[in-house]
Amino acid sequence: MKQYINYVLVLILLTVSLPTLAKRDARYLLEQSFKTTNGFARNHYRRLLAVNHPNTAEGLFAKGYFSSEAEDRKQYYLAAIAKDKTLAVAYNNLVPNDLLSEQEKETYREKAVKYSRNTSDVLADYYLFTYYKNNKKFTSLIENDKALKKELLANNNLAENRAYWLIKSSNTEDKQLKFDYLSQAADQYGYSKELMNRQFTALRNLAKVKRQDGNTTFKQMLAIVYAIEEQSEFNPNDVFLAELAWLELFNYATKISDNRRDRFNIAIKAWAPRNSVNAYIALSRSLREMGDHETYRQLAEKMLVSEPEFNEAYAALGWYKSAIQKDSASAYNLLLKAIEYTYQGKRGTYYNDLTITALKHNDALPVIDLLENFYKKTEDTSAIYYLIELYLYQQNFQQALVYSKILDDAGLTGHWVDKYLAEMGEQDLTSELNYIKKNPFLARWDKLFGKQLSLSFEFPVNSAVIPNSAYSS
Repeated sequence: MKQYINYVLVLILLTVSLPTLAKRDARYLLEQSFKTTNGFARNHYRRLLAVNHPNTAEGLFAKGYFSSEAEDRKQYYLAAIAKDKTLAVAYNNLVPNDLLSEQEKETYREKAVKYSRNTSDVLADYYLFTYYKNNKKFTSLIENDKALKKELLANNNLAENRAYWLIKSSNTEDKQLKFDYLSQAADQYGYSKELMNRQFTALRNLAKVKRQDGNTTFKQMLAIVYAIEEQSEFNPNDVFLAELAWLELFNYATKISDNRRDRFNIAIKAWAPRNSVNAYIALSRSLREMGDHETYRQLAEKMLVSEPEFNEAYAALGWYKSAIQKDSASAYNLLLKAIEYTYQGKRGTYYNDLTITALKHNDALPVIDLLENFYKKTEDTSAIYYLIELYLYQQNFQQALVYSKILDDAGLTGHWVDKYLAEMGEQDLTSELNYIKKNPFLARWDKLFGKQLSLSFEFPVNSAVIPNSAYSS
């Protein structure tokens, strides 16, 4: 065990490989968001864009990415394109919008391809694949292999060459052929993110058909990982692919094996190439599973040196302060940092962590103060749901009702209130409040008496009748 932990400690003491903050311009942050497989990591980079580069094409794109309304997304993506007409991802992300006509969608797919085809865009072959597969005018082309080869294999263009095999693989229902076509593409043209993801998926689907055991599939996936690692040694731009491949293997290992040490070693492999926020998620999780809480803390602190606004690292330190050091006050502030550095609308996980931590410590009041101040500063209505839960826990029904009304006025659903009332069997919070007013001692029953007035007695065998002796005592 010690040698594995020491290896991680050595890695942690290394100088982080990420560029200094001064070098992280908007385009760099956008590209990093493409080189992830984890939603936390992707959201981290795009929040930095939306908050720190709000008026750039990349920042406007990020705002569209976080928008919950179709019209808002559309307007942000169009604004991003107005700033930079070559921003392929903005065209691509417009396509799923239901507010667009089929002709508009076709036009945007075409432009995504146009502005990525001859560049180093990580998603270029994916754009090509979706362009040809979803455009009706290419139906006959896709069904004619000779014509498709002429269209996509004639030019010495890696994205086009890979797209041919992606399309060919998607055109067959034969699981073996799907995998073979993708393997042939990798052998001839090397891996891209899209090709790698599809080959791993095809391999797992083939394994299911063959009823193959997990260990055999794991070894086959490992062979692909080694091939990608070898590719990245010759092309520094593909180093991120090696990281993503190890993470894919890590995720599969968590499904088929309870061996924490094996998963730990895979997580180290994923972390080594770039020390990225994407790999941090897996390594941090693995350290916590292994029970090495000190290294877990050091890793989070290291991550914050290069990524001072990374919410997951603050959440990890919050857990450490709460669970290991029993320092609830520090835990609350760290979890609030995690909330602050999460884009509005995506904060639910950390609000929940903060609330659960407060309830575990039987210490709701400080968190109520923190959340109320945070709500006043940000007007983030997501905080209200958790304030209501904490006030209900405190049996402060009046204040819970105040915040419930704020949700009602905003046209939102107070699902925490609904859940509570459903459990209480009440039709609405007002009736609960009125009942408490008539019987005020009930509101503080548990706090005043706890278990002091609990009753216990024995029923006669095979009977549900309370014996007379129970009443007299």
